[in-house]
Amino acid sequence: MVQLRGNVPRIGLTHASSYKWAYSIDNIANRGDDEDFQIEVNTRTDDRFDPDYLRGRTTSIPDHRFVSNLIWNVPVGRGRALAANLPSFADAVAGGWTISTIVQAQSGQHLTAYYSSHCGSGTNCYGNEKADAVAGQHPNDGPKNLNEWFNIAAFTDRAFFSDGRPIFAGRFGNAQKGAIAGPGAWNVDIAAFKDIQLAGRSDFRLRSENYGRITMLNDQFPLRTVVFGGRLTY
Repeated sequence: MVQLRGNVPRIGLTHASSYKWAYSIDNIANRGDDEDFQIEVNTRTDDRFDPDYLRGRTTSIPDHRFVSNLIWNVPVGRGRALAANLPSFADAVAGGWTISTIVQAQSGQHLTAYYSSHCGSGTNCYGNEKADAVAGQHPNDGPKNLNEWFNIAAFTDRAFFSDGRPIFAGRFGNAQKGAIAGPGAWNVDIAAFKDIQLAGRSDFRLRSENYGRITMLNDQFPLRTVVFGGRLTY
């Protein structure tokens, strides 16, 4: 991981940025709703005699992740570096603002091709089973759009059907766990606020912020929300 921090007092700016590269491999199912390791093992649908059957990229750990945040005390208005003698009415509108942001960008999750029509291996399945990989087809050569993200020709479930009818093939699919690079995600949080001096020792803070994911392609971030608020201190 690489991290960069700094501040520019002259313009009231403080910032911090970090980049992390990761390469994680495991051989377990990574079912996020499992309560513990024993439950996860008991509900796995795979070849228990092959420790490498579920070996592959860890689903939820992205290869690349960038995070940057800054706080900027905009140098305009009374008590700031610029326009320190603004009239009261102008300062109430344009002076004394602070802006903060957090930017997050990361590559996609590592996904696996499954089929869910029936238990093709005949092993009393608890859920989906892996499909077969197609030789010569790379799963990440797809058009990468909302309708078709990965190369669908890279996987097949043909061996688990006969004349369109589900059959027990007596084996597991051989698609590589985590072979599909899912869509990445980026997220921007922005907040702006200012303190307005009232009579005596009272002041009022006006605040506006928005946060959440920009795209709908990744569930790492919550939905976009805009918030307005105020706080009176006396």
